[in-house]
Amino acid sequence: MIRNWGFYLGVLIVGIGASNLLLTARVPDLNASQKRDTANITPFDDENSYYQTFIPHSSNLCLIEFSLASSGYPRDYEFNVSMKLTDDEGKEIASGEYLVPHSVQVDTIRFSFAPQTDSLDRKYRLLLQTDAPPGLISLLGSEFDSYPAGELVFNNTLTDPGDLALFTYSKPNIPALIEKTVQNSAGRMMSLVLMTIIIWGIGNIITFFFLPDRDPIERVIHTLLTGIALPPVVFFILSLFRIRFAGHLTPAVLLILIFSAVLELFALRKKYTGISPASFQWKETIALCLLIILAFATRVAQIDKLIVPSGIGSQFHENAIERIDRRGEIPLDSIYHLGFHSNAALLSDLTKNTFPETILMYGQWLSIVSGLSFYLCDF
Repeated sequence: MIRNWGFYLGVLIVGIGASNLLLTARVPDLNASQKRDTANITPFDDENSYYQTFIPHSSNLCLIEFSLASSGYPRDYEFNVSMKLTDDEGKEIASGEYLVPHSVQVDTIRFSFAPQTDSLDRKYRLLLQTDAPPGLISLLGSEFDSYPAGELVFNNTLTDPGDLALFTYSKPNIPALIEKTVQNSAGRMMSLVLMTIIIWGIGNIITFFFLPDRDPIERVIHTLLTGIALPPVVFFILSLFRIRFAGHLTPAVLLILIFSAVLELFALRKKYTGISPASFQWKETIALCLLIILAFATRVAQIDKLIVPSGIGSQFHENAIERIDRRGEIPLDSIYHLGFHSNAALLSDLTKNTFPETILMYGQWLSIVSGLSFYLCDF
């Protein structure tokens, strides 16, 4: 009997979404892209055209993305930008047209075509023309040679320096992409598994005694959620009484993990949970395990080439966590992200990862657990 049809519906939706993602996925080729778009490339009108050359570093080139700035024009008129892609031998690969927006805006144009299986390290040319009058539209790019592997040509004359702002995408080879992701992200996968064990062990100290008769899946999820909440509360109480925990985290948590393991072994031997094999939800367990594996894989795939720290906010979080780790107490004058910072400091101390890496991985781990918490909902 299905006692939680909402969970199965969620698994079905995730499965359909994952299948659609694999079938429609496009991977950016950052080595054949130029991201700077601070300059307006003009003139671009019915008497002036441009083409940009580039060299993909992957097979199956299938999409080019570039930006267009429009100053707006009456709706009584229509103007278009025509695009044509040719290879290094002048053979036309694809062509298309894009309607220039009537309103004032900067728009992103995505020019898609059939995957080019032999695009690896081949030279291509993207020709852009328009029937718009002077002063209406402009392309975005850079005023210096930001993409040395390609050239921006204006009316058959090389613009030196300068490049069109563009991104190139390719359709991935799914088996090869999965294999590459596993190879590159094995360490991060192990970090996620280790975080799960640590937080489960901490939470199990509470749920073992207070939720002994729960369904095993529900109890695991409750245990993880308890493990998230417990360290910040304990750290706050210790800090309130000026008890520093610096240098004592690793041995304390190791003792907790050992104690949790002993409790579970005791429960299995004595059948403390009272759950018989006949009532165990095997279908739900298998579905949930597959869902967790998919979630772990997609999370590490998304951050495969992400370099940390990045952005402005990450530096603040790193400083806050470093302060907790150095002082051995949490600040009592601010509660901003206190729970996240407390757990990140603990996990960094136990996994020996850097603070930026821990921030990144713990954030991915939390997104997985927040999804699992939907299992507890009764629909």
